[in-house]
Parts: sequence; structure tokens; C-alpha cells
Amino acid sequence: MTSVLDFGMADRTCAVFDLAVALERSGVKWLDLPSPGVVVYPQMQALLQGYQSVRPLSEAERALLVAFMPLVHVEFAFSEVAYFGALLKDAASAEVAYTEYLLDHARWFASQRRARSAGLAAD
Repeated sequence: MTSVLDFGMADRTCAVFDLAVALERSGVKWLDLPSPGVVVYPQMQALLQGYQSVRPLSEAERALLVAFMPLVHVEFAFSEVAYFGALLKDAASAEVAYTEYLLDHARWFASQRRARSAGLAAD
């Protein structure tokens, strides 16, 4: 073998969706939930600043970026459920992926939305 090609994210999306994936994967310490400080804002800001130095986001794209963040995580959580349940036949790990990765993290995203709309600086 001389190389590995990962086609896992080679589906049709858009640049803002791909940016949301990069932010969600690198800017949130998912294994540290529900502790405070799980969002690494300086890292996310640096990634956004670097991206926008090459390709500035429009107002509509910024709104989409916020909307896509929970969605890209749901996509990842479902892939974990399928991986553990269908490929590995590991029902216990599939259940963890479903309850913790999917449901608990969806609740976390919802709580962050409520906190932001109430004017709180929670993470």
C-alpha cells in the first residue's frame, strides 16, 4: 500500500457545510461535556479568520454556518451508530453513540442556543 484515500466526506455539500464540519470537529471538546469550557473559541476564531482571509463569508453564509453546526454533528453521530451497530455488531457501543453522541449532544446544542438567545456567555 502506498496511500490511503478517505472518501468519507466526499459527498455533495457546500463550502459552508464543510467549514461547519471543520469547526465542529476541531472546536468542541466533545469528550469533556458537560464541563464548562468545552468550546475552544480561540481555535474556532483562528480557523474562521484564516478561512475568511481567503474567502469571506456573506451574511447568509454566516447564518448557515450557525445552523449547520448541530446538523454536521448529527451526521457524525448517525455514522457512529451505524459503524458500531451494523459493522461491528456492538449493540452496547451503538447505544452509547445514540444516547450520548446523538441525543445528549443535540440537547447540548439546544441549551447553547437558548443560552445565546438569553444573552448568556455559556458554553
